[in-house]
Amino acid sequence: MNPIRLPNQVEDYKEKILSELEHDFALPVLKGTDKQINWARNIRMNFFIKANKKEIDSDTVDSLKENHSAGWWIKNKDMSLDQIIVLSENK
Repeated sequence: MNPIRLPNQVEDYKEKILSELEHDFALPVLKGTDKQINWARNIRMNFFIKANKKEIDSDTVDSLKENHSAGWWIKNKDMSLDQIIVLSENK
């Protein structure tokens, strides 16, 4: 099965929004391959949006920001927000 390809305009818009959110959350640049980074940016942003909606305290959010590895976000993508917070704080 081939993945669905979005038109360039949609991809560009998605990239712009993601970059703006990363800036607003003051997220560091991820490390990994280009493919890992692209995937992990989306995963990480979903966690930060959930944390923002739940009004998670800033110290907890800061511990999440310390995870610069794209592989770490990919590896833990199926965890709940609470699980990812515990894992991040115990790192």
